[in-house]
Amino acid sequence: MFKRILSTSVALSNLVACGNGPSAQSSTTQSTTFTPGNIPEIQDKDTVAFVDINKYVGLWYEIASIPQNFQSFCQFTTAEYKILSPGQISVANKCRVGFVPISIFGEATVIDKSSNAILEVSLKNVSRKGDYRIVAIADDYSYALVTNAARSSLFVLSRTNQLDDATLQRAAEVGVDISQVKKTKQE
Repeated sequence: MFKRILSTSVALSNLVACGNGPSAQSSTTQSTTFTPGNIPEIQDKDTVAFVDINKYVGLWYEIASIPQNFQSFCQFTTAEYKILSPGQISVANKCRVGFVPISIFGEATVIDKSSNAILEVSLKNVSRKGDYRIVAIADDYSYALVTNAARSSLFVLSRTNQLDDATLQRAAEVGVDISQVKKTKQE
């Protein structure tokens, strides 16, 4: 079945109706080398300082991910977010398996209202809620990196269907094992 969003993509759901706020830069810079046994869980301070939900909503292309079992064989993966109400975002994840289009819909709830960077995603017909943490975002909201507290998922999202490989290195800076990252086929 199709996935995404925070471990389920973890994918993207964000937002509280918000206005302007602090810059969307990561609030911590990590120089530690992480290996699979010494990766601490992500803390609130490890997410971006602030996400402007009005800028975050819209269409995102999945450029790469640590594939989750619910998204096996997906290609041309996208996530689209829309504000439903303050703190509630609609989630529409789509992909293709071969020539068959697959969609899954749900909602994301902003958990950390001071940063809007930690969300909980609920997808229809999926019993487990997804942990969605935005750990990097471009100043112009052209790309975002999303993971979960355990750093066992990663979604590299872009406003276009292409993104340079250097952006993947940002994931390593926050302790994601990028050796498990696979590029997502996009048109």
